[in-house]
Amino acid sequence: MKTTFTSLLGIFLSVHFCLAQNVIRIEDELSFIWKKDTLYGTLLSKGKTEKKATKLPVVLLIPGSGPTDRDGNSQLLPGTNDSFKILADSLLNHGIATFRYDKMGVGKSQFSGTEADLRFEDNVEIATSAIETLKNLGYKNIYIAGHSQGSLIGMLTAQQNKVKGFISMEGSAINAYKLLQEQLEKNLPEPMRKSTLEKMDSIKNGYTVTKYNPMLASLLRESLQPYLRSYFSYTPTEEIAKLEIPILIIQGGQDLQTTAKEGEMLKDAAPNAEYQFFENMNHVLKMVDESEEQNKAAYTDPDFPLPKELALEIANWIKAN
Repeated sequence: MKTTFTSLLGIFLSVHFCLAQNVIRIEDELSFIWKKDTLYGTLLSKGKTEKKATKLPVVLLIPGSGPTDRDGNSQLLPGTNDSFKILADSLLNHGIATFRYDKMGVGKSQFSGTEADLRFEDNVEIATSAIETLKNLGYKNIYIAGHSQGSLIGMLTAQQNKVKGFISMEGSAINAYKLLQEQLEKNLPEPMRKSTLEKMDSIKNGYTVTKYNPMLASLLRESLQPYLRSYFSYTPTEEIAKLEIPILIIQGGQDLQTTAKEGEMLKDAAPNAEYQFFENMNHVLKMVDESEEQNKAAYTDPDFPLPKELALEIANWIKAN
């Protein structure tokens, strides 16, 4: 690749500016322990020294459901969207540090247990361990931002830890049991519908279901039932109402997974919260048009941008609180 004088000048000016300001960018891989396993993530910060960098407000980014890594990408999809990575870079430009991590068993993070051992509360314990790691490094102004299912995890984590504020990004407002009920009623053929809903009721009420249609094993398998049962016990609108810290609710108008109505429900449950609505933002925080084709494409293409004002609005809210 040919290097031009102009590009060399740009590099020189960039380096000179950094030296003049005596500011270093810090991008460290951090690890923390949950039970017997080690989880890994990326701390992104800046300062005149590493110690000075801990003076910045820091946001713990909690990922949503499924095998999601620190950058916001799912192992179940063929490409990447890098939404968390892009958001972290943008927030740093506004003077906000971030810590994002690979979920257990994803990326570099370990998981030595079994699915049958998992409970929804384990996610809260993991986020709490991440917060303790940040505190041990010297960070004091810690905020939680939970995306999708991570929003509910963030609410519960904020209840159990002393943090400065909570941010819900595309978070559901409805109990997971009710959501699954609605989806099953819409998508299952009549012969299966009644039987499956009855089995869901049994799981919710503490019973183990051993017989079910093999086509529904991904939802009803015995090893997953304890996790589902614990997940069903939390309703986001009830949990967000318990918080006594500043709250920011972020919702996109092109979200195919969490409706705009749910964002409004969370706001109604936490009337003192600030609400930011981005008309053309989808579930993975990307700007898209109204077509389903483009919306889905943004899940696996990092070139789709985040809303220009997203990081700025978050940063301004943090600095105001």
